[in-house]
Amino acid sequence: MAVIEYRDKILSLLKLKIALLPAQVATELRIDSMIASAMLSEMSERGLVKVSRIKIGSSPLYYDPSRPEVLEQYIHTLKQVEREALQFLKNSRIVRDGSLSPVARVAFQGLKDYAVPLDVTIGNTKEVFWKWYLIPDDSAEKIIVEIVQGKKETEEQTIKRPEEPIKEQRQEAIIPAKKKPGRKPKIKNPETQQKIVEEKILQTKNAEDLPKTPKKTETPQQTSQHTDNSQFSTTLKKYFAKENIKIIESNTIKEGKEYDLTIQIQTPIGIMRFYCKAKEKKKINDADLSVAYVEGQSRKMPVLYATTGTLDKGLEEQLEKKFKGLLFKTL
Repeated sequence: MAVIEYRDKILSLLKLKIALLPAQVATELRIDSMIASAMLSEMSERGLVKVSRIKIGSSPLYYDPSRPEVLEQYIHTLKQVEREALQFLKNSRIVRDGSLSPVARVAFQGLKDYAVPLDVTIGNTKEVFWKWYLIPDDSAEKIIVEIVQGKKETEEQTIKRPEEPIKEQRQEAIIPAKKKPGRKPKIKNPETQQKIVEEKILQTKNAEDLPKTPKKTETPQQTSQHTDNSQFSTTLKKYFAKENIKIIESNTIKEGKEYDLTIQIQTPIGIMRFYCKAKEKKKINDADLSVAYVEGQSRKMPVLYATTGTLDKGLEEQLEKKFKGLLFKTL
């Protein structure tokens, strides 16, 4: 088949379908799937088609660059936390990275088909904003200016009238009225909502001290998957045995260094299952905790981060605020 001929046929297929997978092209053109992949890759390099970061199974998705809106029809293939984060971005149009929950921030970083990062310089400071992918750049620029100017005006008004009573502020509408005491604010971003049970755990236990089971003294059984005898694995098992924590499921990410576990812990409100990220690392940073936090959200479980290392400087103070429901333990 001539080069121009196959390009025309693939472009014709794109007009009939929402998007294409290499297997679909192979079937339609009656060629090998590897050849179809090579054809699509070549067309992508020329800008005739665009490849999405979305994968159906293990296959990349190709679409017409002039019809980016078709990608919305594949949002249902994403995880729930990703779908919720994208819905928030679509409704907001532009959001400030610094205002995002760890769940949304990690989701956006992996979904750049829909969430477009914009580097913005404000004075001497650089900030990142996220744009819904269908918003034109000129519209995004106007919205960002409004967000930045709105923040400055609010700060100036607060400085001018620091001693005025709340009633006067409401009457003159200089500063947005404060919410009535006793009424909890509505949370619009579903990613920031945490399970009630996680809050109860945080109220009763410090993140450095996991609850023990007073009645049970037997050593919990380990799953057959977690059998390596590395120093870190041994340390982890001893800690679990001491605290009567049972491993329900174990997945080795890097032998002797990192594991994803489902564990069972006796808490003041009963037996609960946790997602545990166990990692041998000297310093744990914001990104490490964010990944574990998002995984816990996707599993609908509270999180225990068990490590031989310590938190980066300043991160400990932010732990409860940014990663509510996450317990951190240095072994």
